[in-house]
Amino acid sequence: MVVNISDIISISLLKGEIEIRTRTRRGRPLRSLNEYEQYLFPLGFEKASKSEIVNTNQIWRFCEQNQTLYFDKNRKIKGIKVSRRNQRNFKAL
Repeated sequence: MVVNISDIISISLLKGEIEIRTRTRRGRPLRSLNEYEQYLFPLGFEKASKSEIVNTNQIWRFCEQNQTLYFDKNRKIKGIKVSRRNQRNFKAL
């Protein structure tokens, strides 16, 4: 799966497998989450939890009440829960 970095919403570790998610596609790459973190953090990505990194440019809103990141106003794209440890990174959004 070839994807523009700017199109990535999140990269998740699910049941031992990595999943890259965009608004229209999902794919399973061969790299580890750590490899993606090292490459993507300088490009605007942040850790939401141990198993999720997100593209901060794709975030529409962070809801402090339920500690969830949303990527569109209508919530058609599933939100991502932010761990307590990482909430401070998203409070300014």
